[in-house]
Amino acid sequence: MRGRARSRAALSVPAVCVVTLAATACLDGLSPTGTGGFAGNAPLLTYDATYAGSTHHCLIANGGRARCWGSNSGGALGDGTTEARSQPGRVEGSHLFATLGVGPHTCGVTTNGFAYCWGSNLNGRLGDGTLQGRLIPTRVATDVKFSTVTLGSLHSCGLALDSTLYCWGDNQSGQLAGAEGELSTVPVQVADGLRFTAIDAAGLVTCGLDEQGVLLCWGGPWGAVPRPLSGTPSFERFSIGDEHGCGVTAEGEAWCWGANDEGRLGSGTTDSTPFDGPPVQVTTELRFRDISAGFAHTCAIATDGRGYCWGNDHVGQLGDGEADGPDDVSSSTPAPLRTDRFWESISAGRFLNCGRTDRHEAFCWGFGTGNPAAPNSERPVQL
Repeated sequence: MRGRARSRAALSVPAVCVVTLAATACLDGLSPTGTGGFAGNAPLLTYDATYAGSTHHCLIANGGRARCWGSNSGGALGDGTTEARSQPGRVEGSHLFATLGVGPHTCGVTTNGFAYCWGSNLNGRLGDGTLQGRLIPTRVATDVKFSTVTLGSLHSCGLALDSTLYCWGDNQSGQLAGAEGELSTVPVQVADGLRFTAIDAAGLVTCGLDEQGVLLCWGGPWGAVPRPLSGTPSFERFSIGDEHGCGVTAEGEAWCWGANDEGRLGSGTTDSTPFDGPPVQVTTELRFRDISAGFAHTCAIATDGRGYCWGNDHVGQLGDGEADGPDDVSSSTPAPLRTDRFWESISAGRFLNCGRTDRHEAFCWGFGTGNPAAPNSERPVQL
């Protein structure tokens, strides 16, 4: 999947919005397409977070209710079935979630700090002490309380409230950072009790920012012992994709490393670097406050709240599509999302991205948006 880099001028089209009790419809050339409101017809929800995955995706709405859609292999949607959904549906149970992790399976941390997982339990990645798949959220077998979770392809990790890290699932590539055995079906403390301020995982790799701002990784090319990403500046935030990663410094500079198919590193080229570093700086004068690495693309939020994406655009992942036709040209530098919204968070998945705006709205773009009026979209559409 090779693409061409191109430059894009900044867009400035005045917005004209019509506000009703049911929705807000913007009539400018940059507005999201499709209908507002959950599943197209129900009243608008207040969204707390969005999570784009590889084959399924999830939201947290109305103060902790989880909703998911997409492939339901192994029960990853948590609705008690294995039937796929094209629109978000409620996760079973009365749990209120503070955060979720979406991979081939799904995990979440409730508002009282306990971890639950559901879906396929290959290699024990649900952490409930068994190898049995679960169709609804099932408590992870520990009394440890967590602040967040992150998922790889065969393992899961949770950041405890005391900033130590626990992981469970597959360990054949060192994902459990020194723990014994090829897998663990229950959480084990990893990385010799190191404390982290942020964590992320993808594929066979886990990374964490230590208390000094050093990015440490293990699994995959790093092996079982956490070690720093070579040549890395001190990051405030970071994200790991399938074969690349990105970070943002305190000054707002964005740096990326790893595979660079379609220009996903944002360096203005398609030249790759090793997955274990060193990173290259994203070619832009923009400054960012958050970043998310997807499968073959990257999205970020600038300090002014505007959204940008770069890399593969074959199914609209860059969200910069024209209103009157397709636009699937990849970009090796940041391209602005074609929307008038300001973003609080963005999550980049495999073929889909989703984000939450400063109005607590949820939007998605790419393949399988969850909006029945625009199931595939090359610009953000509202849920």
